[in-house]
Amino acid sequence: MVQKEKNRETLRPLYRIGLDTVELKGEPFMILVEENQHVTTTEPLVKVDFDKIVACEKDPTVIVAFIEQAQISEITVQDKTVDHGEVCGEIKRT
Repeated sequence: MVQKEKNRETLRPLYRIGLDTVELKGEPFMILVEENQHVTTTEPLVKVDFDKIVACEKDPTVIVAFIEQAQISEITVQDKTVDHGEVCGEIKRT
């Protein structure tokens, strides 16, 4: 989750990591948080073995969708690979 702002609801992102990976039965993924756990922007949510996804000839694309579209006026995303801790984009709230 994105951290709460004063008097504003928390943004609730939905993450899809890898496409057509169901048959891998979760092997490349290690979930690091519990459902409904409050997290900060510095906490990793999942550890992913992207090399395994690619070795299994699956697409390693990561999709982030936001459930409450009315909360967002604009999203910009970096068009490059980023490392943990680097800013990958910006969300402007309504």
